[in-house]
Amino acid sequence: MDLLARARPLKADGWSDREAEWLALVCGVAGGVFTRGQYCARYGCRRNAAQRLAVRLTAAGLAREYPRPGAPTNGRFCHVRAARVYRALGLEPPRARVPAGEQLWRLLLGLDYAAAHPEQGWIPTLEQGTYFRSLDLDPEVLPRRLYRGALEPTEREFPMGYPIAADAGRMTFVYPDPGFATDRPLRYWARAHVRLWTALRKTGVAVHVVAVTRNGMAARQHEALLARRVGPVAEGAELNVHERALLDALALAHETGDLKPLDRWAGWLEAGRSGERLRRRQEAAAKGGGWMDGFDTHVAITLDAGSV
Repeated sequence: MDLLARARPLKADGWSDREAEWLALVCGVAGGVFTRGQYCARYGCRRNAAQRLAVRLTAAGLAREYPRPGAPTNGRFCHVRAARVYRALGLEPPRARVPAGEQLWRLLLGLDYAAAHPEQGWIPTLEQGTYFRSLDLDPEVLPRRLYRGALEPTEREFPMGYPIAADAGRMTFVYPDPGFATDRPLRYWARAHVRLWTALRKTGVAVHVVAVTRNGMAARQHEALLARRVGPVAEGAELNVHERALLDALALAHETGDLKPLDRWAGWLEAGRSGERLRRRQEAAAKGGGWMDGFDTHVAITLDAGSV
């Protein structure tokens, strides 16, 4: 279901059309955080309209406002945290912890681009893994990270949670830069996604990457890097039916813990070695070609030091 279409229950609850749609976007892609300036920029309204929204949210106990780092004394951000708002939108409520530091900046930067392009089909952050699995792609191409918990390790797909939009024939991946002095994190993020991008492009879906920054200097730095990675899909990464069957069997064994089906590949040890060779082949081929079909940069001027 389209993210903005989920706003209907909030409209029925007394929120205006733009307030309900704004809450759907904020809760869907930004963990519930936004600034008054971003709301004004999205709808071209005066500050008092954003103030009314913030006051109503806080008065109802649905959100709280906090000082925004790097802003003047009156610069604040709003954090929508009430579970009932998320449930009304059909979304999973986030953790109660208030975002801070780099995480806060990434959420606000990602929202800034999404708010400037609301017509794109933004996928709720916590539903990205489910969405891509529905595309019948090899699960092994999805970016993931293993978290070592107190009881047992947990693997999470799309661990960074950056905004992703799906439109007819094109997918947009947003990279929010909270203010790094280097483009190394952008390189790391791109490499984590290149196998997914390659798989999408081979199905005819164009991949568009957007770097969102806090200033023009960072935008130009990222633009230079991304420009070198635009080009046709690398050849040599295709898998035949037998190779895909091996990777599928390895993925299933990883999920279930049942290693018996790997006997047809001479056991789990040999199957694992063969699977690793296939993954290396795909990654090597991807490095030799373009990662994406197009890119853009976006400077979040609504988040500069003088904004509210």
